[in-house]
Amino acid sequence: MFSAARWGLGLMLCAAAATTAGPVAAAVAPLDGRSATQLSAALQAPVQVSYSRATGAVRFLRVAPGTQANLAPAAGSFDERARGFFAAQASLFGIRDVGAELFLRKMASEPSGQQHLIYDQFYSGVPVFAGELRAHFDGAGRLRAVNGNFVPGIDLQVTPTIEAQWASQRAIDFVRDRN
Repeated sequence: MFSAARWGLGLMLCAAAATTAGPVAAAVAPLDGRSATQLSAALQAPVQVSYSRATGAVRFLRVAPGTQANLAPAAGSFDERARGFFAAQASLFGIRDVGAELFLRKMASEPSGQQHLIYDQFYSGVPVFAGELRAHFDGAGRLRAVNGNFVPGIDLQVTPTIEAQWASQRAIDFVRDRN
């Protein structure tokens, strides 16, 4: 049976193809359908937002400079607060289940007190290539921005259909034949 890591390559290729927009590709409408003005009202903060032309998912969202607004709940760890934001605003990104799809890979602190959290996207336990969301907190602990690439709407079978030994040998042969 294949491990999740071995199947990751196939899923990564599919996800990469799903997020690649050619030079003549038309922009996809935002997944959530709300304008920046509507998002500002819903989040009770003036925001700036940009969307993926390929998927319609939010790629970047931040509180407008010069405001003291906080996108996240005020209580809890940075991870809990970021997850709270992603859960509350899941429709902006196409997230179905924050707990199953986002895994904290890294948390970095700056001398200024800013915190940056990086989440990897998974689908059915398999990592999604380039699927990553980041949450950025300022020195006062306010969630000020989120950005990244979340691949929405993945609907693939991840159960292996070939034997691991056969696939391993094919990979070895492939690399050997090209070197």
